[in-house]
Amino acid sequence: MFTKIQTRIDGSQLVALLVLAILVAGCSSSSSPVAPVAKPAGPTVAGRLQAALDQAVSGGLPGAALAVRGDDFSFDGVAGVEDIATAVPLTRNHRFYLGSIGKTYTAVATIRLAADGLLSLDDPITRWLPAAIGDRIPGGDAISIRSLLNHTSGIVDFRADEWDAAFIEDPTIHWANSDVLPLFLDKPLGFLPTTDYAYSNSNYVLAALIAEQASGLAMQDLVRNYIIAPLGLQDTAHGYEAQGLANFAHGYLDGFGDIIDTAPWYNHYGIADGGMQSSAADLAAFVRQVLNGDSVLNDPQRAEFLKPSGAGNPPSIYGLGIEIIAGKNPESYIYQHAGKNEGYQALFIHMATPTESLTVSLCVSASVGDYDILYEQLNGAVMDILADVELLPGV
Repeated sequence: MFTKIQTRIDGSQLVALLVLAILVAGCSSSSSPVAPVAKPAGPTVAGRLQAALDQAVSGGLPGAALAVRGDDFSFDGVAGVEDIATAVPLTRNHRFYLGSIGKTYTAVATIRLAADGLLSLDDPITRWLPAAIGDRIPGGDAISIRSLLNHTSGIVDFRADEWDAAFIEDPTIHWANSDVLPLFLDKPLGFLPTTDYAYSNSNYVLAALIAEQASGLAMQDLVRNYIIAPLGLQDTAHGYEAQGLANFAHGYLDGFGDIIDTAPWYNHYGIADGGMQSSAADLAAFVRQVLNGDSVLNDPQRAEFLKPSGAGNPPSIYGLGIEIIAGKNPESYIYQHAGKNEGYQALFIHMATPTESLTVSLCVSASVGDYDILYEQLNGAVMDILADVELLPGV
């Protein structure tokens, strides 16, 4: 048993300041033509980024990993330890729990199922869910798979008081998607489907159940078949397949003075609103390939992925498992998602123009209290360095 600590967070909250910094960094202009300046890279930039990681760990973070991938620049850095008790140093191969970034993987796998003709993103969820589930979702006939993935279904979030109480009672339970259904079935919708946006983890539980029904495979197998295997990701695992694997960074929760090791809570977590473990390097490789390459998504599939609903006021920027922010310059965009759970925080940001792109992934093994402050400071330091050396694309 431990004291209840609220750590749920929407990805847009976590990276909003970073996005503002990116946009501000690209705001300078001049009426006079200037000669192009080569962007500095190499050891000096790498040294500064590594120093930022080292400083965050010296300040108290147990562990942190950063990967940066650009068209002409690459950086991998880690600092800290796998486990405070053993002091085994982190390596670039260590996996962190990604929290809600797992939604991006679930969405991509579902898009691939649609491309393979096994389902349609516009199918009503009641076509695939058994009546014992579908009949207990008010207005289920009007909710599409797409509405689950872009959070316009109106279905309430299972991560509320009942979930908190159950998780706190025994955080080591091997939760499955079906286990959380009683926490949101039969509850009124928050709004009519597609008329508004509300981030709800329940949406991705249902999306996974539908994907599994349509394919006959578990979500962890779909993620491996569509993403992990084609990209050769050696340091990525989903759900129960991760249990017992070496190189999992222990996460630590600041319980108001008591530092709690949360690795036993997440070394087996398989619910599809999260469920992913990855190194920072593998996360950057996944994001960069999904947005730039063709090994996972082709252009029509990527168009579905990057289509925000626009529902709500202000209009939603959430696509299918990813946020899309239009830049200040034509055809420039920032793509992002973040995750935060007890003991872990992670984010990815991909900045793109028609001529250049940069991907940043950051993972740390701590949350709450001073850990959050250190994480935010590290985020800011990384983006300041990349802006200072002119590696940020002109978004």
